[in-house]
Amino acid sequence: MSLSSQWSCQQWPFIVQAMTILVLASIALLVTMAIRFIACETSMREMRGSSRSQIALEGLPHHLAPALGHVEDAEDTNLTSKKTCLFTISAFNNYGFVKSFLKRLQKLHPDLLCLVWVVADNIQDWAPNGMKNLTSEILYDVQQQPLPWHVVTVDQLQPYLGDFSYAELAFRYDMVCFNTALKPAAFKYIFHEFGAGKVLFFDNDIWILQPVTALIDALDHYSLVLTPHSTQPFPLDGFKQDERNIMLAGQFNFGFVGMAATETTFEWLEYWNRRLRFYGFARPNEGMHFDQNWANFIVSYFPQSKYLIWRDPRYNVAYWNLHYRGVHLHMVEDQVMYDQDPVVFMHFSGMSDLLNYNIESISRHQNRFSMADFPRLRPIFEKYLEMLRAEDAMRWRHVPYGFCCFDDGTDVPQVVRNFYAEVLDPGTQSGDLALINGFKERVAFDSPFVNGDSNSKVSLLRWMWQPVHHPNKHIPSWWPEIIWQIYYQRKDLQSRYPDVLGKDSKRLFRWFQKRGIKEYHLDEERMLSFFDRASRQSKGLFVVHRLEAIALRLEAHPY
Repeated sequence: MSLSSQWSCQQWPFIVQAMTILVLASIALLVTMAIRFIACETSMREMRGSSRSQIALEGLPHHLAPALGHVEDAEDTNLTSKKTCLFTISAFNNYGFVKSFLKRLQKLHPDLLCLVWVVADNIQDWAPNGMKNLTSEILYDVQQQPLPWHVVTVDQLQPYLGDFSYAELAFRYDMVCFNTALKPAAFKYIFHEFGAGKVLFFDNDIWILQPVTALIDALDHYSLVLTPHSTQPFPLDGFKQDERNIMLAGQFNFGFVGMAATETTFEWLEYWNRRLRFYGFARPNEGMHFDQNWANFIVSYFPQSKYLIWRDPRYNVAYWNLHYRGVHLHMVEDQVMYDQDPVVFMHFSGMSDLLNYNIESISRHQNRFSMADFPRLRPIFEKYLEMLRAEDAMRWRHVPYGFCCFDDGTDVPQVVRNFYAEVLDPGTQSGDLALINGFKERVAFDSPFVNGDSNSKVSLLRWMWQPVHHPNKHIPSWWPEIIWQIYYQRKDLQSRYPDVLGKDSKRLFRWFQKRGIKEYHLDEERMLSFFDRASRQSKGLFVVHRLEAIALRLEAHPY
């Protein structure tokens, strides 16, 4: 045997072994690649199934689709529930708008069974006369709907307000501000009591035209979804609205806001709730415009991955963005379009009083446009008005607002609400500390509507009719606090009657007799008692005032 043949025979087992290893390695590689391919396909299918917000946006033209940016999976959320709830808030007297809104929503989203009406109104036995029968009729009407909506009342929200009462908010604010100040507690209630993973709020003067699925799906990835008032600059022409008005009102419009059940959301709701306890007024020049100014801080306080600013021009169309959206709007066969794409929802702010609404003005809150500027807009507005009238939306407007009076039926003067808000405002703690501390110690301020003393506290109304609690040389010591507060809050009265201890006293009290009692809903018997006290204190100077007051009362209410 040759040397080469001998070597081959000796090495053959090694060659076979090597080839076997190579084949096995190749098979292993092919199996690995197959597994990765299958995993990739599975992952893609899961993404198509779970990342529904992406799918919802696929059909949109590129210029309409909101940029999702860096998308995270429900961030710090750990969303244990995919249940979605949509809600609105109003007093009983706006039920006509609520009904129209919820019926439209129900038609577009028959799959959503969690539609909620939060009633920001008084349901206690001492509600104003005539209110109880009307509200019972409203609640009965709710129950007659094919799929009744959930009704949540203010007493149910109380545990989610924290360490202050809803009565405090109802007394501090007017009806509309009270509605919006309850919004954080309403979100928390719906998250917890309904087990919702996603909650969306809409004002009930919004016309939802298309399903809001894309907004719901976006909450798979973001804690908060917001719509800005405008995404393009206004002309510099001095008309309303412009950027100055928007800066006062807030960058985002909170007629819509969506939230997911995340740590970020609950952190925001707690912050928002604490601020709205005191600072939810409609006073733009003081940095307050209902609840929505506070949303400005979302973009500063939270990372961009936690919120989505929804810029799609087909959402939240309203008078404040008509300067660039108006020319794109038109109606095709009862469908509102933005160029070639359907509008999802429009916001008809400033139209709530249908009896006095002027369609030519578009909205009473602006003067930049008239309907003549957008001829194709008229059919859209007429269609919405037709829908509201078909639902008899104004039917319930005569229902009294339940927090307009004390529990004994006495009207709540606005001056008392103003004083109450000021004395409890943390921002006034550097003022008259003796007055502030005395008020908190002696007055049952957490039950401001109760017109009766408790064991240890006096009622707010009694406090207001007691002699001034902070006398000085400019205030007659025998004036009731309420009279002083009217004078103090009215700069025109101070200018017209500067010498209330001397020559202007008679003229000021004549003003109270002829105008003040009626304007401030002051109790006539208490005012007569006040004139008596004034007469004694001033040695008969005010006897004529009391006689005039009696004559005026007899004239107004003849026996």
